[in-house]
Amino acid sequence: IRPSSELNMMALKDALILKDQVKILRALENMQNANLSSPIMILLRSKIGPVGLALEWLEVGLLLRKGAPIEEVSALTGIPEWKLKKETLPAIKRWGTSNLQKLIEDLGRIELQIFKGGPSPWGACVSSLMIRSA
Repeated sequence: IRPSSELNMMALKDALILKDQVKILRALENMQNANLSSPIMILLRSKIGPVGLALEWLEVGLLLRKGAPIEEVSALTGIPEWKLKKETLPAIKRWGTSNLQKLIEDLGRIELQIFKGGPSPWGACVSSLMIRSA
């Protein structure tokens, strides 16, 4: 297995937490220029990619909406309290649970199109991220 050290997923993660479109685009551009044959699958399947983060944030957001205290959310999700407070809660406030649901749906359709031979999954992914982060 070849390491993907040239693929900086942390820059994208940080940009998504901030919901900063300029930083998201910059991180995606760097990923696309990283000399990988298919960065789209890494983007869609990585735990710290948009799908993994959106699923994590949505789960936490729904638990909080039901009134679960932060300690319980941490225990249920396995996310340390410090991470919930520093990264997850700010991201949920910026994105909102309904917007996260739509993003997950969009990216799920894009992944399905990859396997069906749909046109330009990378472009569709970038478009979805830009629309949902507006």
